[in-house]
Amino acid sequence: MLKKRKEENMNDISFQEWLEIQKIYKNKIYLKNNSSIVLLKIEPINFKLKSKLEQGAILNQYRLFLKNLKSKIQIIILSKKTDISCHLNEVVKSTNENPQIFDMCNDYINLLKSIVQEKGSITKDFFIALEATNNVENDIMLIKEYLQDCGKDVSICTDSELITVMRNYLNKRTSLMV
Repeated sequence: MLKKRKEENMNDISFQEWLEIQKIYKNKIYLKNNSSIVLLKIEPINFKLKSKLEQGAILNQYRLFLKNLKSKIQIIILSKKTDISCHLNEVVKSTNENPQIFDMCNDYINLLKSIVQEKGSITKDFFIALEATNNVENDIMLIKEYLQDCGKDVSICTDSELITVMRNYLNKRTSLMV
């Protein structure tokens, strides 16, 4: 009975009312409780391609990062199907410029499409969310320092990136489509 009443109450509120986001402005997500969040985009590295020594160094640096971080963070990982359309367009463009390689490029395009379709190639986007407190600039600098030592590039998400991330995070179905 209690569960049914709770469901009825949830149906009475709109999605905008349920969502705690007030606005996205100047690279921050402002919440209805008057706090704000900064989202950092972390460029991935291909860990498996690193040597054992490099992998160990990366793991130790990441361990130090987590141990020394004083702020509360949330790590967000968004998975999506790999979009190879830009790469395929470049291959088609090169084929138009040099018709002698048409068959080879066509075979290459078909191979890539089949690999992505069969293997379900997925890319992952990594983010760190942290509350925008008075020390947020120091926190960002510390995070950048530690993660750059791991070989990762770190950048603050722009407003348009924040909107895209929130859209993909909230709508899992479209984030998995190409």
